[in-house]
Amino acid sequence: MPNIRVETRRPIPYESDAVYRCLADFERGQPRLLPEAVRDYVVQAGGTGEGTLVSCAMTIRGRPRNFQFRIAEPIRTRTITAFDHASHLTLTWFLRAEGPTTEVEIEAFWMEPDSTFGFVKVWWATIVVRRMFNSILDRIPAVIVELGYDRPTSAETPG
Repeated sequence: MPNIRVETRRPIPYESDAVYRCLADFERGQPRLLPEAVRDYVVQAGGTGEGTLVSCAMTIRGRPRNFQFRIAEPIRTRTITAFDHASHLTLTWFLRAEGPTTEVEIEAFWMEPDSTFGFVKVWWATIVVRRMFNSILDRIPAVIVELGYDRPTSAETPG
């Protein structure tokens, strides 16, 4: 079975704390980032970062697929992973602070069963997933502002 890895990265014009708060918020931030292809998005447990459980559905190659992602943070505030046990799909967000900006890399990794048209599937998947990731990256700055992640948290304000 071939491994498929698709990644896209982009600098986001906000500090890493604001970007992290947006990406780790699976109740308010993540739903606003999702492309139209994702539907039936539900937070089943948790809601912020590590331990959150999210389900959603997508139609892929004409077939409906259901996902249940368990969220982990192997490196808190810098790496967020979402793993679907049934499909073995792993989505990972890497955040790299670069002063007032943050480079965000989104990576998808899964194994595709061997088939006669395996190359076409890999090629197609790479294009479609990269397009979805670019859509997510396009939305991050607006969602940060909309939800106020660009403002200091109460713990950060002098008091």
